[in-house]
Amino acid sequence: MPKPDHSTSGRRRAILYTRVSTDEQADRGYSLRDQEVRLRRHCERQGIEVVAHFREDHSARTFDRPAFQKLLAYIRANRSSVDTLLVVKWDRFSRDATGALGMIRTLDELGVEVQAVEQPIDRNVPEQLMMLAIYVAAPEVENRRRSLATKRGMRQAMREGRYCNRVPKGYRRTRDEHDRTVIVPAEEEAAYIRRAFELAARTDLPLEEIRRRLVEDGFECSKNQFTLLLRNPLYAGKILIPAWRDEPEELVEGLHEALVSERIFQQVQRRFEVDRYGRKQRGKKGTFKLKPELVLRGHLLCAECGELLTGSGSKGNGGRYWYYHCHHCNGQRFRADDANREVVRYLNEVAVAPEVAVLYADIVEDLAREEKAARARKVARLRQEIAALEEKLFRADEAFVEGQIAPDSYGRLKSKYQDNLNRLRFELEALTEMSESFADQLQFAVKLLSNLGTVYRRADFRAKHMLLGSIFPRKLVFRDGSFRTSPESELIALLGGKTQKMRNADRPATTGVLFGSPGRIRTCNPAVNSRMLYR
Repeated sequence: MPKPDHSTSGRRRAILYTRVSTDEQADRGYSLRDQEVRLRRHCERQGIEVVAHFREDHSARTFDRPAFQKLLAYIRANRSSVDTLLVVKWDRFSRDATGALGMIRTLDELGVEVQAVEQPIDRNVPEQLMMLAIYVAAPEVENRRRSLATKRGMRQAMREGRYCNRVPKGYRRTRDEHDRTVIVPAEEEAAYIRRAFELAARTDLPLEEIRRRLVEDGFECSKNQFTLLLRNPLYAGKILIPAWRDEPEELVEGLHEALVSERIFQQVQRRFEVDRYGRKQRGKKGTFKLKPELVLRGHLLCAECGELLTGSGSKGNGGRYWYYHCHHCNGQRFRADDANREVVRYLNEVAVAPEVAVLYADIVEDLAREEKAARARKVARLRQEIAALEEKLFRADEAFVEGQIAPDSYGRLKSKYQDNLNRLRFELEALTEMSESFADQLQFAVKLLSNLGTVYRRADFRAKHMLLGSIFPRKLVFRDGSFRTSPESELIALLGGKTQKMRNADRPATTGVLFGSPGRIRTCNPAVNSRMLYR
């Protein structure tokens, strides 16, 4: 990913891009105005001409944002008038590592260099490309950790019998004596649902006829909703916890009141030919048993047709020999031990050079401090939002008691507020219970990236399989005795390009300037040694 050529004479011309998401509106230091001031001061100091400014108030998880799409259109229409895109920090540009690296490449092709003024990267120095990868990956790591903690909290609550998803028909949300969210029957709707199950279990009436009769009596339910309703074990007092990662699907007893007996529920399920979870039976997807000799199975694509390779063993002179091969086009077949051995060499090639990892570790500490401060701001904001929602609920209750709001409007309003309140409380719980080990985790990641081959070689075959899946989610292609990713991963391209530079015997022995936090500039000459000199 080379730096665009801006060697033409004249001042640099830049587009300013400032962004906040809805969640960040109240966070100090993230306001659009504050970002604009920082960017314009930087341009004044550096003599950069500002040709346009785009303001965004959307999440940075994708680039499908209104203002950013207008920015791209502006660049394409004015390619000779702009050469730089400036943001305050890389998380203002994107919070998705893969998308960020791809968009940087796209802008490079348009002749525009992306730069974060408070986390600058000199892309003429090969070692700094990995710093770029760390900067754009750190926000995504924080988002995923938060989402993961919230997901685990909700799954644990469901295991305890508390229903945490959107309130289904026939129930309403309230709080128990311990101030925990629970669902209880909403009697008017619950009566329709009990009648629906009774008719479906004890008569031969078509399900659509049953639904039509209930609708005529005042029950609001579409055809698809009605089918899902009759298949939902929640109405029999059960909670279905879907399979997730290595956790199997579970059906647990709920704390809520069942609307129908389990016997009636099972009678209705027989009309659908479904399993005990209330879902239609389907053929199982093809799976394979993981074998130590075929640890790459599931990670290899055929170089000819692009389908997943399988593997098998065959007996020969002296024992059993294992092969990876394609059963779709029969275009590839090669020895498994050759590929298994070669993948270790490939991991060593894409690993971060140890002398450069020392620098990245210092950058990680800066990012961890910023993440901790951002988390504290988010906790404070969540508490404010929870307090505001609780106040709205209180006012809605008062309005209903005083007859100022109709019962149906009150029910919809309260359900909406309580759903949002439940979500915010789970998110707050996840944030406050998150460990302070973010820096340790990032440091571990840096060490892992600098010792990929060694870690892989020492792992058991199950851990090897998982490690490959996390590093190469787009799979690998093995051809002519060597590996490549398919399609080429942006991150692997950065790692590989950097490593080749480091291993080049005739590399120039020049000193590159490595930038970290504002006000901290480091120099590093990896061609001579890995010592960093602070000045």
